Amino acid sequence: MDCFLFRQPPEEDTYRQLVAYCCAVSVRMTLVVRDPDLAPGAGVRAILGRLEGHLLGQSLTSSWPGTVLFSDKATVFTYAVSEELSRALIEIESSLFSWVHPDAPEDLCFYRKDGSSILVTISHEEDAYMLLTSEELAGLRARFDALAYSLKPENE
Repeated sequence: MDCFLFRQPPEEDTYRQLVAYCCAVSVRMTLVVRDPDLAPGAGVRAILGRLEGHLLGQSLTSSWPGTVLFSDKATVFTYAVSEELSRALIEIESSLFSWVHPDAPEDLCFYRKDGSSILVTISHEEDAYMLLTSEELAGLRARFDALAYSLKPENE
């Protein structure tokens, strides 16, 4: 498995292709709401409400892909991936790094059936990467040209 970084922030068509690709190859995704002791703002509540029909569960934790909190915890919401969820994610935001508190939950991540990460996002740092097998990369290149063009190998 190889790590791929984004040449520029995934926005508009690249973001749409990213979500479509991840939803095509993933079984679940997560979003994070920090500061569980504080009530989330109206924007976060509206998004969580819109995605509620896809919710598999939520947990209070101090770590998720790309992040380890040393003294705090956050609520990680886990969702079942579907075409309907893909459409909702594309309608809610138009950029990967728009998923930022206080307007939205953070750290959109997608996972394979075995639990391994495909897309890891650290929203507030505007950092994200994809972990892809050679077969996944070939499939991505064949169907998602804007997304494929936006990726570069980590070691490049």
